[in-house]
Order: sequence, then C-alpha cells, then structure tokens
Amino acid sequence: MTGLDQAEFRKRAEKHVSFGQVTEKNFEQLRKLNIAVFPVRYNNKFYTDISTAANGGQDFTFLGYFSDILVGAICSRVEPQDLPHYKVYIMTIGVLAPYRRLGIGRRLLEQVLSGCDQHAECSAV
Repeated sequence: MTGLDQAEFRKRAEKHVSFGQVTEKNFEQLRKLNIAVFPVRYNNKFYTDISTAANGGQDFTFLGYFSDILVGAICSRVEPQDLPHYKVYIMTIGVLAPYRRLGIGRRLLEQVLSGCDQHAECSAV
C-alpha cells in the first residue's frame, strides 16, 4: 500500500473504532487480549486492580474496539506524587497484529492524555 492508500484506509477505518472502560464483567477479555499481544503473562492482581479501580487507574485504562470486537487496550495506574498531584503510569498498550497501523494505539494513548488534560494535578508518564 502506498502512503496515500494507507492514509485513506486509516481514515475509513476510524469510523469503526470505539472505546470502553474495563469492568469486572469484561476484564477476562482484556486478559485474553494481553495473552495474544504480549510475551509475558500478568498475574490476577494486575487484572483485579484494573477492574476494581483499586489503583485509581480505571479512569485511565481503556479498551479499543473495531466494529465491536476487542482489538486493543491501554492499562494505566495512578501513582501519587506531592499531594494533590499524581502521575499516570502506562503499564501496557497493545493492539492485535491485524489491526495495527489503523491508529488504534495512538487513539488509545490520546484517550489517556485527554483524561490527564482534564485534571490539573495529573501528569502522564
């Protein structure tokens, strides 16, 4: 595909991309996605913390869907700094191989950064 073809393809694909939050009901899908994308397996605490907001990062963790199919995710946690400031630490970001180059990873990152922009005491790491 040439650069122009790739840009047009990405533009067309954007209307099929949506985002969602991790919940107790869908964190098993996140686990399966991570197994497919990353060479390491994360322990149960990783998924429990994300799905229950125990780390404060649930507001900065998103699932990426292409036509309602889970294809990517970004997982973050909140790390306290000098009160009331905190950092958002991005632990993982990944997209299934067939859906890469559609801008889904970039848009997942933008979701987190947008959330940080809304909180003056936040900085993304």
